[in-house]
Amino acid sequence: MTQAIDKIYIKTLQDNIRRSLKHNKSKEQHMELAPIGYKSIRDENNKIDIIVDSKQASIIMKLFRAYATEQYTIKQVFELARSLGLVNQQGNAVSERCVNNILKNPFYYGKIRINNQLMPHKYQTFIEKSLFDRVQEVMDSRRIKK
Repeated sequence: MTQAIDKIYIKTLQDNIRRSLKHNKSKEQHMELAPIGYKSIRDENNKIDIIVDSKQASIIMKLFRAYATEQYTIKQVFELARSLGLVNQQGNAVSERCVNNILKNPFYYGKIRINNQLMPHKYQTFIEKSLFDRVQEVMDSRRIKK
């Protein structure tokens, strides 16, 4: 009897989570921690909003531009990020993997990945889609060569 109740409870929770995700998608709300280059703040209604962190955003733009030139490897872009003082949300220096993830994150040009789907978001962007696409092309070409 309790197993049946547990299954019903779990199914209800799953349905509620799906409805919540669908509702937030329709409002273009970001549900995770703000990516590096952004800050989470509370607006006048005490709701979380995401704004650009101009210092960090400037560094991230430099990383995208550098990698797009094909003159830099991920390791060199990582070293550039560290030398420019890029830090994560905890204030620690970023890792090479973090820099790699930054260069793959569509949030910077206006899309958010939810359940493997790209959805538009309402937050300010600071990377052009063409620059993002160029970086992805460089990454893909280097992946093929290996």
